[in-house]
Amino acid sequence: MAIWLIGETDEEALTFAAMNTLDEINETFSISENQERMKAFMEAHPGVEIEVYDIPSGTGNMDDVLNNPEFTPDIVELTAYQAATMCADRLMDLGDWIGQENLWPGPYGDLISRATPAGDAVLLPIRVDPMVVWYDPAKFAELGLAEPEEGWTIIDYAEAAKRLMEAGYDVYFPVGVDYVESVIRSWGGRYMPPDGSAVIGWLDSEETIEAYVRYLQLIPEGYSPSDSSDLEALGIGRAGSLWQLVESRYAEYGVGPLPKAPDGERLNAASLSGFAVMRDSEQQVLAWEFLKWLIGETDEEALTFAAMNTLDALSQSFSTSENASVVALREQTRREIAVARPASFHPYPAMPGYVHPMLRFPFRTWEAYITYRDRETARRELANLAKEWEEWMAKARNIEPIRP
Repeated sequence: MAIWLIGETDEEALTFAAMNTLDEINETFSISENQERMKAFMEAHPGVEIEVYDIPSGTGNMDDVLNNPEFTPDIVELTAYQAATMCADRLMDLGDWIGQENLWPGPYGDLISRATPAGDAVLLPIRVDPMVVWYDPAKFAELGLAEPEEGWTIIDYAEAAKRLMEAGYDVYFPVGVDYVESVIRSWGGRYMPPDGSAVIGWLDSEETIEAYVRYLQLIPEGYSPSDSSDLEALGIGRAGSLWQLVESRYAEYGVGPLPKAPDGERLNAASLSGFAVMRDSEQQVLAWEFLKWLIGETDEEALTFAAMNTLDALSQSFSTSENASVVALREQTRREIAVARPASFHPYPAMPGYVHPMLRFPFRTWEAYITYRDRETARRELANLAKEWEEWMAKARNIEPIRP
C-alpha cells in the first residue's frame, strides 16, 4: 500500500508506502477508522491531500520498489526483520524527536525499543498480532477450574487442559515453532539473534532444545488436535485468528493472558510490523507529524490504536461486535501488545494465510513435532529445521506475500 500526502508545495507532499495486496486494502490498517483520521489530518493541514495506492502482490521485491526513482516513499511499513536485515541504513532513528516531545514514556515506548534490534526508535508498531488464550468459562466452572489470570504458567495451562480432556472436552496445544516461540523464549531458548542474522546455532541450540522438550513433555499422553473448526474449551492462538468469537455461540467465551514458563519472564512473540520514515525523505517533519496524528501521542492511545488496527484489518466485526468475548479479545490484545516482541519467523507484513507459492515455509506435521519430547530427536530435527528456516528467511525477507 502507498499513500501520498500531496500538497500545493513540495513541503506539503508526503509519500507513505507499505507492501500489501490490492484485494486486501485493509491489510496495513483499518481503512474505515483511519480514513477519518487522515481526513482530520488534511483538514488540520490545508493544502495536503492524501491518496491511497496499493502495490499489487507478485509484481516485484521490496528493494525493487524502494530503489525505483519514480517511487520514493517517505514512510514505509516493514517488519522488524526487514528493518534489521534489509533497510537498516535507510531508516530514520526517531528517538531524538520522541525524547524531545516526551512521547510514549511507558509500554508503547518500550515496544518501539523491542521492535528495533539495535535499540533505535526506527519502527513505530502499528500491526501487532500477539498470542492469546481462549477458554469456555462454563466448562471451567463445571470442573471447578480457576480461569486464566495474569501470572499463570504453562504448567497451569497443561493441568487445566488435562482436566478438560478427562471430562471429554477438546483442548488445543500449539506445537509449531512459530506458535510456541513465546514459551520457548520464556524458558531461555531463542530462534535467532537480535539482529536476525542467523537461525542455525539458535533454533538448534541446547537452550532451545531443552525448552522445546520441557514444553512438549507437558502435553498429556493421548492428546491429539481436533479436526473440527469449532473453538476448543481451551486453546492458544493469535488474536487475529479468533474470528469465531463474533458468532453468538461463542459470545460468552473468555480471552485470557498467554501463560509464561514458571521460571521465565512474561513475553509474547507477536507478528509485528511498523511504520518507518525513510532517511532520504524530503518531508521528514510532515511524515513525523502524520504518524503522531495517526497513532496517538500517549502510551494508552498508541497501544489501543495498535490493537484495534490489528484486529480491524483482519475483520471489522472485531470493532463492531458487542459479544463479551470480542470485548475481552480487544482488551487482552492491547495488554499482550504491551509485552510483545517481534516473532522470529515473520519476515514480511502479511495477514494470516498469506504465503508465497514458490517459497513455502518449512512445515512439520503435529505427529512429527510431538516426537520432539525425546531430547535426541529434538536435537536432530531442530538442526534440520534450523537449516530450512535460515534458507527460507533469507529468501522471504524481500518478497511480497500472495494469498493462495
